[in-house]
Amino acid sequence: MLYEHLSECPKVDGFSRIVAAFGIVGRESSLSPNTGLPVLLMKQRNGDGEFPWCWDLPGGAADPEDAISDDDRSIEGKHDRSIRKTLQREILEEVHVRSDYHFRIGAPLYEVRTSERKLVEYHLFLTVPFGPPKESREAINLAWVNPQSALGLKVAGLAPESKSMGPMAILMYDGFSVLSKPMYVGPLTKEIAGLACSDLSSNSFSLLDGGAYFGRLASDGAVKIYRRLNPFVPRGHFVGDLEYLA
Repeated sequence: MLYEHLSECPKVDGFSRIVAAFGIVGRESSLSPNTGLPVLLMKQRNGDGEFPWCWDLPGGAADPEDAISDDDRSIEGKHDRSIRKTLQREILEEVHVRSDYHFRIGAPLYEVRTSERKLVEYHLFLTVPFGPPKESREAINLAWVNPQSALGLKVAGLAPESKSMGPMAILMYDGFSVLSKPMYVGPLTKEIAGLACSDLSSNSFSLLDGGAYFGRLASDGAVKIYRRLNPFVPRGHFVGDLEYLA
């Protein structure tokens, strides 16, 4: 299996490609940091499909009408808009949440399923909801969780006993990362900009310092830096060169 944030889709000959989008739906309809309370919406699947009865994030795979081209390797332009269309449709179908405000979190995550000869491309967005979520045929239960309570759920791909995470669990903790209090709010220095995997902007959370942090520009031009959480590393988060800013 391959779970990596990469600059473009890896080429695997003879494998079909699946594109999926998932939403980080926060409890508050703002980008305010949480204070340790349950903040992230999780849904429990019904007994159909992959990971029956498990908990995961609202979202799912693209439909043909979403017009995501296999020939387009970028995440910009038409490709990006079609992925957002997938996100809007999926979160509306599954948890009845409408939203026109989506902030990309990191680069896509790729999973190579060798036995199925499939390449799955996961896109993650912070979603500002309009109105409360509701259960559906696909989402038979909803729960608000925090990083600690999530460890007690049967989350798809989360294995506390072996301290391992599959793609869905990685996406979940990336969501917790950007819903947490920033470790740094201040000027965008040359050092910080030089450690960004892509240009920092106000409408996305870019990976910094080899994937140890997320960074996002504030409306006043300052940068906010968030630790990238992982419950199975000693400090509960990855440690990079910018740790001294905390």
